[in-house]
Amino acid sequence: MITKIRQNRFAPYAALTASLLLFLGQALVYMRQLPSTLDEGNYLYKGYLFVTGVIRPFEPYGVWTNKMPFAFLIPGSAQALFGPGLLTGRLFAIFLGLLTLYALWHFVRRESGPWWAAAAVAVVAVNPGVVRMYTQALSEGPVALLLMGAVAVGVGRGRRLWHLLAASFIFAAAVLTRENMLPVFGLYLFYIIFEHGWKKALLASIPGLLLLAAVHAIFWPDIVTNIWMPWLPKAIQGLFPQLPAGEAIWDPTISLTSRLYSFWQGVRYHFAMLFGLVVLLLLWPDQAGWRKTSSFRTVIFLTVTVALMTAAHAWAALWKDYCVFCFGLYLNFFSVLGVALTAVAAPFFRVKTSRWHTGIVIPVILITGAGLGFGGHQELDDTLLKLTIPRVKNLQLQPGSTEIWRALSNKFGLTYDQLSQIIPTAAGLLTAVLFLAAVVILFRLLKRRFPSVSWGAFALLAFFALGLILSPTVVFGNVPEPDCGGDVIATTEAAGKLLASYIPEGSRIFWEGGLSPAPLLYVPGIKIYGAQLNDGYSFRKGGNSDELYRYGFWNEELSNKWMNEADFLLIVDYGYKQGYNTVVDLDRFEELPMTDYIATCRDNSRIHTFKRIK
Repeated sequence: MITKIRQNRFAPYAALTASLLLFLGQALVYMRQLPSTLDEGNYLYKGYLFVTGVIRPFEPYGVWTNKMPFAFLIPGSAQALFGPGLLTGRLFAIFLGLLTLYALWHFVRRESGPWWAAAAVAVVAVNPGVVRMYTQALSEGPVALLLMGAVAVGVGRGRRLWHLLAASFIFAAAVLTRENMLPVFGLYLFYIIFEHGWKKALLASIPGLLLLAAVHAIFWPDIVTNIWMPWLPKAIQGLFPQLPAGEAIWDPTISLTSRLYSFWQGVRYHFAMLFGLVVLLLLWPDQAGWRKTSSFRTVIFLTVTVALMTAAHAWAALWKDYCVFCFGLYLNFFSVLGVALTAVAAPFFRVKTSRWHTGIVIPVILITGAGLGFGGHQELDDTLLKLTIPRVKNLQLQPGSTEIWRALSNKFGLTYDQLSQIIPTAAGLLTAVLFLAAVVILFRLLKRRFPSVSWGAFALLAFFALGLILSPTVVFGNVPEPDCGGDVIATTEAAGKLLASYIPEGSRIFWEGGLSPAPLLYVPGIKIYGAQLNDGYSFRKGGNSDELYRYGFWNEELSNKWMNEADFLLIVDYGYKQGYNTVVDLDRFEELPMTDYIATCRDNSRIHTFKRIK
């Protein structure tokens, strides 16, 4: 029966359709459940301001353009075309996600066949964590589409010169969306040298370099000051205007344990890419003839790209302090390339491994099992710690039962917080041990049917397959987030329309609206102090106020100045309760009715509105 299904030419297309529908169905649900974040709100609102010409990227005294311009212009274009609003942004994000899946399908089908392509799309579609990411109007979605689209066009078999030229342009567009994609563009040019020769590489570089040069010329030199300055050698930095001095208030101190937790969170969310890379390296094909094929160079390019980008983003997130828990988020930029890599390389996997490979496979599985347990302890601790076991004293069973954490706490003197990490980690390790035992039995039963497969390869592939199957479960962290009290899009729109009913066009707005400026999408024609859109991330202690504001930052002096000249003050409830309630002069401002909760799963997310009366 399986053979008949595989021979059915329409079956993989049916599987593709089912995966796309699964992706779309989940996305349409999640888009109304997920509260808007600071990044999403700013991509939408700043992008809308940019596209409609209210301000331009990197404009002095405009907004903090802390990302490359396409990160804002892409979602902003949808806002301008279809009308501003969170619904527009998220539907556009879902559309980009579907295009990404099609590009993945197109590439893998050409390189490995329709069944591998259908499997690759299904791996993404069954992963709720990735689907949630593609549901939000974040830069990860456009970058993933641009990277996967460029690979689908310009990498692999039968690529003509115009394919290479088009891919170069698309890779450059990815760089102009997020600057951390620059290494991928460089790697692609090296790939062309080895696949097509240096002459075609030189020609292919022209469209991408021209696009990069044109955009940088338009925004010169502020694009260098705002985006590239941290990456330039100190000897060159002095040639460009410097960002103003001022102490950032966001300066967290993160422990080593938290960094390890973030790493294993990334592994859980992107198991298909990260463990797939491990599988590829351990089962690397050893056929001599394969090294002369286009598939070999394709796999090399994708392997180096995925490995290098993973290492670079691990350094940026886990080594530094700015956003340690962004590691799993950052991997969304290119995790689809990891899925494509595994699907393209899988037909060439070596299934006959040596004993030393087996010696590596066992600890890899055990460490991964324990790591996944540790990385999931915040989701698994309540379930695992409250498991009941018989009471035991002096090796004698006692009447009744007790929770496992209490028994271990009494025995070893450990706290609940300590055990909340230890028990899930031990459970993950125990699960891996039981898995290996089960694999031994299963391998012996199937050995005659698959005589060419070694135990090490069998165990590794079985563990990988199990991880893919469990990707929608809490074990891998990819369960849907709690429903945010109904329809977040509706509550955001209602809040925005209420604010619009208060605020006439042309009004100057003091904004302390919390983690997302999305409600401002529904308030037309206002004059916003753009530095406030990034909330505390763009706030500085001290510094020259004029210089700070020129680059989109603000400080206490500017805050007081803007509050004294604004027509309306919009202050989120938790901000109001944490200090603004002591500085708003109610003799000069009239408080209007608050909005309802923008997100009911966020305490104090209502917005206070104060109208100047004198």
